[in-house]
Amino acid sequence: MPSFARRNRILRFWQVVLTLLTVVFVPEVLLQNLLHGARLATFPKPDFRTNFTLKSNQGAGSFKEIRHGLNADPFYVRVYAKPRNGNNSAFCFNGIGSSQSSPSRSSFGGLIYAYNTEFVRIWAPTDANGHVVFVKDGWGGEVNTQVSNEAEVVVEVWKDGPAPTFQIEHVVDTRAVQLSKVYHQVDHELRQLPERVVVRLSPAETDDDVSNPNKGFWFPAVASSQNPDPNSNFGGVIFAYNERYVRLWGPEGVNNNNTGCIFVGREYTGGGHSQKVTKCRVETLFWVNQLPTPAFQTDWFHFSGQRRNNSFKEITHGINLLPALVVVQVRAVNGMNIGYVFEAQGATQSDDDGSNEYGGVVFAYNENNIRIWAPSKHDGSKKGYPILVKSGWGYNYNLQAGSDYVEVRVVVYSSKCNNSAEVLFEGDRCVSTLYDSYKTIVSKWSECSSICNNGTKRRSLTGEICDWIYENSDNQGCCLREFSRDQS
Repeated sequence: MPSFARRNRILRFWQVVLTLLTVVFVPEVLLQNLLHGARLATFPKPDFRTNFTLKSNQGAGSFKEIRHGLNADPFYVRVYAKPRNGNNSAFCFNGIGSSQSSPSRSSFGGLIYAYNTEFVRIWAPTDANGHVVFVKDGWGGEVNTQVSNEAEVVVEVWKDGPAPTFQIEHVVDTRAVQLSKVYHQVDHELRQLPERVVVRLSPAETDDDVSNPNKGFWFPAVASSQNPDPNSNFGGVIFAYNERYVRLWGPEGVNNNNTGCIFVGREYTGGGHSQKVTKCRVETLFWVNQLPTPAFQTDWFHFSGQRRNNSFKEITHGINLLPALVVVQVRAVNGMNIGYVFEAQGATQSDDDGSNEYGGVVFAYNENNIRIWAPSKHDGSKKGYPILVKSGWGYNYNLQAGSDYVEVRVVVYSSKCNNSAEVLFEGDRCVSTLYDSYKTIVSKWSECSSICNNGTKRRSLTGEICDWIYENSDNQGCCLREFSRDQS
């Protein structure tokens, strides 16, 4: 009779087989939830990585285009700046996807990046008031401030990954007068908070390379309104989500010629490729029970802006390894977006020296710690909020401002197990298997990207084969699944 240990190994073997078959062939989220005890053990190493020094205010030298050469729409792209000295030496500040800075009104900082199937573009500020890394006046009680005009920049690209559980596309047109072109609320039908959310934008105005220099590139959406000038220099699309819906706010451009759904202004474009885009393709992707079990995760905790040094918090994750993915979620506890999650970002686009409001939560991380800054007073007047969606976005629909209190949760993904031969079971134990625990269930999810019927198509993706059907008059491809549960 087989020993208990052998029976246990056999049971685990069949758990793995059943889980993998379920992920590949069964699209229902319920079964994924029931079987998530045998989840992916590790976040794999990137397929491409490079690092270099980048300086601000160097004209063309503040721009870099990197060829990753993977010939695929990547699953995950990470760009971060790492100062070599100062209070945050060796901490990583992630890049963002759009400028919201007004150099004439305040100092600002951070990298902007975009990517396509072959390249990653990185912009550092080229204005004298811009910095590669900036966390100073009006942030976190000025604890661990940082102003760096030079930093090591790291670019990492993951080619393949688990297929998204939910995906939908829209067109945002900032010059349109219709609410539906600037504000969107979509039922994602998952009934739980996703593990990973990606909202990204690509120019959709023209195919002319001169007037559309970033054609085909994807820019990440932004997390909050940070611009100190309500009439100039802000762009991007703000997103938030809860267990049922995702909300998207585009900037209002009917009476404002200085904004766009993608905005790379003069303060960033010493190296060219400046662009103000008024019409964007917006893609929203959610993952549920597809990523590895987090290597570290906090409970939701209370966090406040405008509390001097209490608006700064440092958390020890203790992995002793630079995480592959860090998500800092900021949840509204009141207002029009109560219960909605806004994600923190790695750059501050303003300080509190101006006269107008700014918002958001900023974070940085290293091998053992995560630092979080919320807005706080510097010159004695209150201007910043941990969450801010102010007038000028989404035709004033479901705006958010006026509260200093939020809830925050930190989720860290890392590679704790062998990334080619182990699966993480309950109890946080790495258990060896005969299978490639990551590559077995990856899907070339990006092959299914399309805009269908002006963004009204949506579907659940769990790795099944894509069937392309051209059903629009402009011959845009619509990826239709073999099942119809999520078709509309």
